[in-house]
Amino acid sequence: MTKKKTLTKVIELKEFKQDQIESELKHTYSVLNMEKEKLENLERMFKKTDSKLNSFRNREPMNVSEITIYYDYLTYLNRKIEEQKNIVFRIAAELEIKKAEMFEVYKERRVVEKLRDKILKEENRNLLQKEQKEIDYDFISKSLRK
Repeated sequence: MTKKKTLTKVIELKEFKQDQIESELKHTYSVLNMEKEKLENLERMFKKTDSKLNSFRNREPMNVSEITIYYDYLTYLNRKIEEQKNIVFRIAAELEIKKAEMFEVYKERRVVEKLRDKILKEENRNLLQKEQKEIDYDFISKSLRK
């Protein structure tokens, strides 16, 4: 009986850990989606600014200071895009680690559940054998008394 209780407690702990990791996983997914959205916004801003610069250059001549301002801004956006790509990559890697953790906890829980089931089957088998021995003993005792 103690083995069952112990294994049940272990299973409960594994389930708690699994729930905890699921929660972290959902949070990481939402953070990843937010960061991807930021990256897409930066890329849109870069394309918009680049096309704006090209349209200005085609319409009228621009002075050097205007061109410098646009190029500086494009350089800034490009740097921000690279930083954001690194953030997205890091969070995606973190997400993969959490998925692997989740899989491991799930496997561990299944192993403990199978062990508990095996112990339960063994206890039931032993109980049935004990009952059968008692029935056999009663039968033999009755037949010897006759």
